Amino acid sequence: MDQLIRRCEPKSGSLASALRAIIDEGLVYEDGCVLLKSQFKLVQSNLRKHFQDETGYECFVNHVHLEDILTSAGVCLLLEQALLLANELSALKLNVGLFEPLEYIIVSDGNEMNVRFHVVRSGQSWLADDLGVYAEAVAALRLPGA
Repeated sequence: MDQLIRRCEPKSGSLASALRAIIDEGLVYEDGCVLLKSQFKLVQSNLRKHFQDETGYECFVNHVHLEDILTSAGVCLLLEQALLLANELSALKLNVGLFEPLEYIIVSDGNEMNVRFHVVRSGQSWLADDLGVYAEAVAALRLPGA
């Protein structure tokens, strides 16, 4: 991911309207999990029981493929939008009184880019400790708690 960031040199811009719509729907609390309301509406209501822990469920629901939403965007624009989305999510969590830190994950294979997030919980993790084990470029950003 470091190479991709150096190559793209992401700028501060504005969040694409399609991504703004995802953030504007807000968050929902369900089964001990913090979920993007826009994504939660897309999953089956009894799906939570199929996941070992809250982190896995949150990462499943809070999973957005940016290339599906910004169809004509290149990887550098996708990266910029992924970072802007992280900033907006950080502001949203404070606005709704969510004080726990979030782990925001960006994954790219060079053409596609997806983001996901989960509440940071003791004993639960979505990623391996060594991000170098992944074939894709992976970044994990900690969105601090209040």
